[in-house]
Amino acid sequence: MKFTYNWLKEYVDVDIPADELSEMLTMAGLEIETLTYLGAGLDNICSVKILDIEKHPNADKLSICKVTDGESEHEIVCGAKNMKGGDIVALAKKGANLPNGIKIKPTKIRGVVSNGMLCSETELGLADEAGGIMILAQDTTIGKPVIDILGLDDYLFEIGLTPNRSDCLSLIGIAREVAMLTGAKLKTIDFVADESSESVSGAIDISIQNASACNRYTARVLRGVSIKESDPIIKSRLNAIGVRSINNIVDITNYVMFVYGQPMHAFDYDKIMGKKIIVRNASDGGKFTTLDEKERELTAGDIMICDEKRAVALGGVMGGMNSEVSDDTKDILLESAYFDPVTIRRTAKRLGLASESSHRFERGVNPQTVTVALDYAASLMQKSTGCKILSGIADVWPVKYESRDIKARFARINKVLGTDLTNDDILNLLGRLMFEVKQKSDEHVLVEIPQYRHDLVKEIDIIEEIARTYGYNNIKVTMPKIPAVSEKRSEKEVTAAKVRSLLVNNGFYEVINYSFCAHKDLEIFSGDLIDRRIGVLNPINEEQSVMRMSLLPALIETVKKNMNHKNNDLKLFEIGRSFMKGDSGEIFETNRFTGIITGLCYEDNWSNAKKVVDFFDIKGIVELILESIKVIRYSFKGGASSKYLHPAVSTQIYIAGEKVGEIGELHPDILEGYGIDKKVYAFDFDFDRLCASQKERVVFRQLPKYPYVKRDIAIVVDKGIACD
Repeated sequence: MKFTYNWLKEYVDVDIPADELSEMLTMAGLEIETLTYLGAGLDNICSVKILDIEKHPNADKLSICKVTDGESEHEIVCGAKNMKGGDIVALAKKGANLPNGIKIKPTKIRGVVSNGMLCSETELGLADEAGGIMILAQDTTIGKPVIDILGLDDYLFEIGLTPNRSDCLSLIGIAREVAMLTGAKLKTIDFVADESSESVSGAIDISIQNASACNRYTARVLRGVSIKESDPIIKSRLNAIGVRSINNIVDITNYVMFVYGQPMHAFDYDKIMGKKIIVRNASDGGKFTTLDEKERELTAGDIMICDEKRAVALGGVMGGMNSEVSDDTKDILLESAYFDPVTIRRTAKRLGLASESSHRFERGVNPQTVTVALDYAASLMQKSTGCKILSGIADVWPVKYESRDIKARFARINKVLGTDLTNDDILNLLGRLMFEVKQKSDEHVLVEIPQYRHDLVKEIDIIEEIARTYGYNNIKVTMPKIPAVSEKRSEKEVTAAKVRSLLVNNGFYEVINYSFCAHKDLEIFSGDLIDRRIGVLNPINEEQSVMRMSLLPALIETVKKNMNHKNNDLKLFEIGRSFMKGDSGEIFETNRFTGIITGLCYEDNWSNAKKVVDFFDIKGIVELILESIKVIRYSFKGGASSKYLHPAVSTQIYIAGEKVGEIGELHPDILEGYGIDKKVYAFDFDFDRLCASQKERVVFRQLPKYPYVKRDIAIVVDKGIACD
């Protein structure tokens, strides 16, 4: 949102330095991104009257203008052709430094000395394009600085508003903030719309077919308008905030939009067929050409403004070419409405058609301001053109606004803010915010929220408003009272930390992978449990479309990526969760502990011969882990049951008769599917069962009194008997 300081002063009686106001607004949550002085580079530029224009003796395209500033006459060589004798124009005198970098000094042009330069709007930095020299109003006092004539002794503010503060997308809204912060009085906008005897009721008929998308639609009819250049003040203010001037009618709708935050649109009344306005949804797949001359494809979710036979505007976003105001327009249908924010945002985003109007409708406008802004725009158009305003407003408002009340507790306000505000202090702050107090007691206050504050819905919102008004700098800085409690780690956390430390000390790297995997991985590693998989509703891609039921797929992918980068000697592990459905559809999460080794046991050096890891290395690692966490009575039995392990080079791990994991060589077919041509060994534990199998406490015994005796006993047993 951009605005100028002098423009703002028309709505609030404030007179503090611009930089000070900028700081106050920023501290209140309205961040001022830039603050620019508009008169920069416009010194030594004044208004002059053209006395005579002669043809340059040595150039066909140049002329010599004799001008006066009321005290002296000057000869200026000029190439523009749009001025004539008697016009009031802007003269840059000797010593002027224009915004575009040109320094003015007497210069001989084709043998004639030019004592200055007649300026266009582009040379003064007021517009991007110009059709010639800027012609000032005929009643302009000559010799007056252009800065004063155009009101450029002013500052341009640009606020970076958050989406919730739609009320500050207007000068009136910002004026309310300034009044709240400074205590200054708001000013009323005095205007009169003189109505004729002809009633608007017979001139236009309005119907709304979708009240959820358009809650209010109002219109006025103006007869006998004349399309011309805008009033200099309106034009200069719009130019200052970066809005290109088009004509007096369009400029007034833009001007009022910035004042009240209410977008409006002017139709050529004679182009409205049947003198009817119908607000309805678009036809799916329909076409409509907007004012930017682009054909848009519509969907059923778009809201359209139609006459008796066709669409004439894309509601809340942009008007249509078939009803635009042109130089031949004589009568105007002036629209002011309230559109649903979600509907407008969906349409504008889909079409990539952002406008100042859609920007405001997307964030929410005030339905009660609709007719006020309409009357103000009509009065300005009447002042500009002398047109006739038909009596009355065509106003269709299916669903009226219901007031919203919020209760705020005095004790809660002070507790959240860390303040000692009295009840009267809080009531005073609410008054500065222009909130109406409906009820109050010693414990709480009930306030009615103004309709322009869509963002206030809870008690905490009221507390934030009180903090802004009171001033964040006035709230004392205190350290938070956080009790220092040393939380004891669980047995599982202690065990996990011990295992991590052990493996890292033995050359392993811990990895943390995503909890998602591909369907093909589940089929390989989950076996008969595949029907218990849990799909992801909005997967990023097919490779992350289901929740993992094993940690191995991601670890094997990590091995593959490392091998692709010539890192072949790997020791990796991960402690994480796997997911599956139960018999009744409930979701179970299980902690798994999985590791992988491949490549050489040690780095190649003079003291160690190259040794490739094998089954006994992974078995030794598992035994080391079990012993370190005091797991006793474990055994290795038979070949692994999982199909992803080699049946002849694998085994199952049992503790106290219960299976807790498997170790072994990954099946060659699995490795081939991943593009790995080296042997890979892995272990996989149910970590929760592993932790439950730990010996609860260590028992120390007295040292024996007698010497240690070792006996070697050889026993012959049958080969079929398993040894624990």
